[in-house]
Parts: sequence; C-alpha cells; structure tokens
Amino acid sequence: MGHDAMQTVVRPIGLALLGVALVADAALAQQKPPVRTCEDLSRVFGLVWQGTTPTMTLQQLAAYAAPVFWLSPDEPTLARKKGSDIRVPAAMPFEPQAERPVVYYQLEEISGASGSARATFQSHPSAKGDSVIDLRQASVLRLSYMTYFPSEAGVGEHTHDIEPTEVRLLIGTSTGPLARQFGYQCTNEFYIITITRVTGEAHGNRWYYNVLDVDESTSLPIHMLVEEGKHAAATDKNADGYFTPGYDVSVRPNDAWGVRDTIRGGTLFTGKFEAWMAKVRHPEHRVLPPLPADSLLRPRLIEQAGDLSAHAQYELRPLPSSTLASADALLQTKIAEKEVENWPEVSEGVALAGQLRDWYNEGRELRPFSLSYMYDGDPGLSVALPLLFVKTIHEPLTGGYLVHRFTFKDTNLRDVSWMVLYTPSASRWFDRYAAAGFETNRFKDEEGISQTDRQFALELGVKFRFRAPVRLGLLTSFWGVRLGIKNIGAVDIDHMRYVFEFGAGVW
Repeated sequence: MGHDAMQTVVRPIGLALLGVALVADAALAQQKPPVRTCEDLSRVFGLVWQGTTPTMTLQQLAAYAAPVFWLSPDEPTLARKKGSDIRVPAAMPFEPQAERPVVYYQLEEISGASGSARATFQSHPSAKGDSVIDLRQASVLRLSYMTYFPSEAGVGEHTHDIEPTEVRLLIGTSTGPLARQFGYQCTNEFYIITITRVTGEAHGNRWYYNVLDVDESTSLPIHMLVEEGKHAAATDKNADGYFTPGYDVSVRPNDAWGVRDTIRGGTLFTGKFEAWMAKVRHPEHRVLPPLPADSLLRPRLIEQAGDLSAHAQYELRPLPSSTLASADALLQTKIAEKEVENWPEVSEGVALAGQLRDWYNEGRELRPFSLSYMYDGDPGLSVALPLLFVKTIHEPLTGGYLVHRFTFKDTNLRDVSWMVLYTPSASRWFDRYAAAGFETNRFKDEEGISQTDRQFALELGVKFRFRAPVRLGLLTSFWGVRLGIKNIGAVDIDHMRYVFEFGAGVW
C-alpha cells in the first residue's frame, strides 16, 4: 500500500479515535461528583450532631450518640414484657431504681490537639455527667455504654452481668479536614460529631468482639442485638433485627461472635456463627435511647420504630465507681473489670501517631502470636506471627488470616524453616489450615563439609483451640493442638510426614 493510501486509511481512524477520547473525557467530567455544600452536610454518614455551640456536657454527648438495644423475645430478665413495660437493662442494686430501663456510660478516652489536653475535658467534681467537653480542642473519643442485667442464664450462669458497647467518635468543624474528607466545602463554620466505629463486646475476648466500621449503609442510631440470657452485644448495621456475618461486622468477620441465642440452653454447637443461632427480633422489644429533641437521628428512629412512646426508653447514667458496690464482691468485680480508673484518659496529638498506634494497640490487645512444641519426626519449636508482625492481615476473599510460621529444629535449633500459613479464623475451637514455604536441613556430607538443603514444603491439617485458663490468659487468649500432614518437594514429593504441635496462641 502506498504512502498516500496509508494516510487515507489512517487519518480517518485517528480522527475517530480522537473523537471517542474527547467524548469519553467529557463523560468522565460529567461523572465527577459535584462539590458538596453545607446545606447537605447532614447527609454525612455517621453524623450524630452539628451545631455552633463550642462546648457540650458529657451527658449531652452520651445522649446524642446512644444506641438502641434490641432484646430477644425470650430474654429471661424480660419477664415476657414488651413495649413501654420493659424494665431491662436495669439499674444496679445499690443505685436509685427507675421506672424504666437504665444504661450506663463511661468516656474511656478523649484526645485533643497537641498542647490542649488540659482544656479538652473539664471534669465536674461531683456530677460526672456535667463534665464539659471543649469541641474546639477535642478530636477523638471512645465512649462506652454499659448494660446491667441482674442475672445471666446458660453455661456458667451467674448473678450480675455487665456488657459494654463502645462507639468511637470524631469531632471536627465544617471547614476542617473531617468535613473535607467527605467532599464538603463550607464557608460558614460549625462543629460536627460523627461515629466512625461501633464495637459490641462478647464474653470478654477481643477476638469475639462484633466490630463495625460505619459507612453510608449504616443506619443510625445504631441498633445492638442483645444475646439471649448471656447479653453479648452484636451490631445490626441496617437495623433489620437479623445478624448477617460479613455485613453487620466489618472487622475480623470470621471471628465475630454475632448473637448466639441458642447457648442459653447450654450448647455451643459449632465454633463459627450460624444464622439459626439468632432469634428474630420483634419491634416491641426495642429499648430506645433518650435522644434529645434536636437530635439529627430522631426522625430516622421514628421511621424505624414508629410511635416512640410505645417503646421503652432508657435512662442514661454515668458508670458508678466499683467501690460503691463493696457490699457485693461479685458485682464490685464485674464493675471493676469494665471501669477505667479516674476516667477518661486524656491524651493529645494522637493524629501524629496515626495507623501505627492502632496497629500497636491491636497487637497488644489481641496478642496474635503463637509458640508451640512441634514434632514431625524431629522435635522443635514453632513460632507464628502476623504477616506485618504487629498487624493481622486478612485474606480478602474468605476473611481468614495469613501469618508467618517459623520452625526451629536440630542441634541448637539451627534448622530454621519458614512458611506462610492460612487459617480461616483465630478463635474457633475447630479450624483447618494450610501452609507453604521452605524447609531447611543443615548437615555434613561424607567428607565432613557442612551443607544446607532447602526445599519447598506444603502442609495441610486441622487445629483445635481452647480458651486459656485465667492465669495463662494474661499471656494469650488461647491454647491449642495442631495435627497435620507435610510433604517436601514442589513437584516430586520426597517424603511425607505427620506433624503434631501443642502450645499457646491463636495461630
């Protein structure tokens, strides 16, 4: 084909492609989200309050962010009551009794800008609820709501049960970074408070906690499903009365306890949550928060619950000191387990610590490490660590975990082998696992020269976990036994071995 003929063919194609590109660019430009103005700032997900007042009492803050507690229809302490006749959660026995449910709150931590810690929180000497928060200085808060039930039913039943729900709050301004991260640009300044995370605690083990990161699909006020008889709290993201794994929790979904109403009967059945474990919640068993009249969430709650006066509405009280329960040793211990001494903890400049601080706290609280005795024909030690050493890493498709697993064998533990291990959870009593990596063997040949042999290794098996006894639980959440089969060689399998492990840790 000649040059002119080539030009005749190529030029129209090039112009056509240019036209398509221009049209695509125009379409993309039209798809760019418009700059949001202050008029629709109330649509920010997680927003619980906005206003121009620079200070707020702790009692007011607790009311604006308070959750709905949703009871099972067969909750033993409910005594078959419903609607406005419900009287649980209850006031603690040494406190003044009320003609309605009572929920306690505790401001566990408040953080402010660097150099502003003293001004961030002004504690009231006699009435904790009248303490003042300076919204100009405060940035991050952790606020817990405690429900008290006179008794617990099921395995290990006892009197006095206290279960916390924690909300993490961010405070900012309409012209600051908190609003800008949602795409809002405002010229008039006012203060905003948003909920970013809700945690329903379950049975004193952080691996079981039901943790939800609030997003645009989260319905507020947040609904918490209260486990029948045992009272663990589970987040209900869309307030539909069902617990849906992977939706109602967003952090460690495979370990989240959910709400297991069936264990009131004394049987756990399985290590993971199953939908049939939770009973359907009925609208008349909601216990509503005392939302202020100007609450942004009040219209949404009316849409969900209808006539608010037809439901029980709880009273909010600051968590009393455990010393006030000295007449009842068990109750005093239960309160002491939950209270933060001289709450809140006041800190400053946490934004600079950022993600590393969260990672460190996660590692410290979860203790995601394992140390075990191992035998696969030769005795040795096995150590498992999170993939980022201080932070657990999820496998995104299944919600499981990837961890480092090191083994040390032979003379002076000189043979160091490494694998990446996958396990679906860190807390189920029965789990499968798979690991792949290399195995090292150091030896001397016939001439006495030291040699090192490394080969691909693949291991498959199961792990049985059990909760650590009280004293050992200070070091690790679980102990366990691992049974597996290992083969050496990537293509040609040199030999296979059985693997046995026993030790401490979640992996």
